Amino acid sequence: MVFPVFRYLLFDPIAMDKSTSEKTIKAGGGMVEKRFKRNGLRFARLRSVIGIGGQKFGLDLRGLFCGLTLLALSRIIKLVEPLHNQALHIPFTTSQLLAILHKSPAFSVDSPHFEVYPNNEIPYPLPLLDGEYYIRAKVFYSYLSQEGSAYTFSLPDARPETLHCSYSYYNGADLFSVNDQVYVRLRKLGLTPNMVGNKAVLERTAN
Repeated sequence: MVFPVFRYLLFDPIAMDKSTSEKTIKAGGGMVEKRFKRNGLRFARLRSVIGIGGQKFGLDLRGLFCGLTLLALSRIIKLVEPLHNQALHIPFTTSQLLAILHKSPAFSVDSPHFEVYPNNEIPYPLPLLDGEYYIRAKVFYSYLSQEGSAYTFSLPDARPETLHCSYSYYNGADLFSVNDQVYVRLRKLGLTPNMVGNKAVLERTAN
């Protein structure tokens, strides 16, 4: 037999709701706590991944910067090296000489003292080497004779000039060849280039 009071306490809907609510809250709290821990673990993993990605991006950025710096330094060295060698009178290497010839400005050549071969419309480079202007010996083809390495230039109203061709350039060379092209020092032939625009007029050097 259950007394009414106890029956009321045992089977009171409000009491049951309170008990059920407490259980639900406890269960819910456990779920929230588990979910919070799970989300915290995910956040920690995400932060770790972001940290590793950031470190990798930083390393990649530093690597790119170092690569660009080395590339710039190599180009500067290529530009400065010929000037350094020139100051110390160190002979140019073939590659350096070809680079200088390639970058030298080309002019259509003319002269009041002789006829330029094949005509005065063909552009020829005028490299400046150690303070001296050089030009292809081909310009003087009509006044040129060759015997072995000896080239004789017989320009009008000038004494013949026989020069021996060097197979590499050196400071002050009168005549040298590179890649089967022969270059002559203009001042040795008594000539000075007068550049106006894209045209170079070869004048007699003033005594």
